Amino acid sequence: MDDRIDSRRIVMRTIGATVADVQTWSETSIHSSGGGGYVDARYGGWVAPARVWSSTETIVRARLRFGDGSTSSLDFPGRVRLSTGDDLLLVVAEEEVGRRWEYCGVANTTTGEVSYLGRFEQVCPMIPNTRLEKFGRYGIWLLLVWVLVCLEIIGFNNSVAATGTLFYMAILGGVGILVAIGQGQKAFSRRRAEAEQQYQSLFQRTCSTALTACQSATREGRQAAPVVA
Repeated sequence: MDDRIDSRRIVMRTIGATVADVQTWSETSIHSSGGGGYVDARYGGWVAPARVWSSTETIVRARLRFGDGSTSSLDFPGRVRLSTGDDLLLVVAEEEVGRRWEYCGVANTTTGEVSYLGRFEQVCPMIPNTRLEKFGRYGIWLLLVWVLVCLEIIGFNNSVAATGTLFYMAILGGVGILVAIGQGQKAFSRRRAEAEQQYQSLFQRTCSTALTACQSATREGRQAAPVVA
């Protein structure tokens, strides 16, 4: 199946495979932050407390056997439940123009479970394409230039009244730029969310069609099987 997603033609297809073996393990990562600071012998200082935390990720590695007899190993997140002997449909998403492709999910025809793996950006990378979205991405540089220019103008001005006026103008201009940046970022986030929702919808339709076809083929095979007296 295919669909137009963010001006790209995305095609999804399925590859049949059988689980020959399954291995499951967990990986724990240790992270830390903080612990920096500054201490002066005369004036004192500050020290940020160190924070340490860990995260555990479960990995499911499946040894798959394909229809042509070839085998390969694929890693899945721990939420994907697989057992030896399960028949799978690996859903591959591909961009027609850039030829980017990625496994975006898996449908277990044995259990009927469908698992969406995401990886939307790998197939359909999103970039700002309107002026507002581009301003949301790069407007911070304009804000920096605006602040520097205003500081230079205020520095060369000797009038207290004029300096106050310029200061308020600089504040108002900076706030306006920040508001425009926020609007641009919201517009981009909204477009990205809509594109990924469309991507997930295409995935669900692909899985539903493929599972229905498998179930129909299974029923036809049972009906065609000879009756043993």
